[in-house]
Amino acid sequence: MGLYQRFVSNTRKPKGLSGRLMVAGMNSGHAALANWGCRFLIVNESIGTDKTAVKYAKIINGMNLYTPERLKELLSAAGFAGIETFQAEHKPWLAVLARKAR
Repeated sequence: MGLYQRFVSNTRKPKGLSGRLMVAGMNSGHAALANWGCRFLIVNESIGTDKTAVKYAKIINGMNLYTPERLKELLSAAGFAGIETFQAEHKPWLAVLARKAR
């Protein structure tokens, strides 16, 4: 496995020094979301079917791709409601916003 593949694989199952760096970066980047309380936000540069995502899914063992529809199903099954999806007009970018049902 090449250096690049090892690095991007750490997004799935962090290991070693590069894994610790990956987790630290993700924790730092997502810390503000924890203050939102009962809201959940997913922001992704893929809608699960675009060419680039499919390419990386072949490189990263265990990487899963999800369409907006599948994310809505999964969030609903996990007890979220008010699920909204937003897609960029000319890019395969996706945002999903949901709130925890009370």
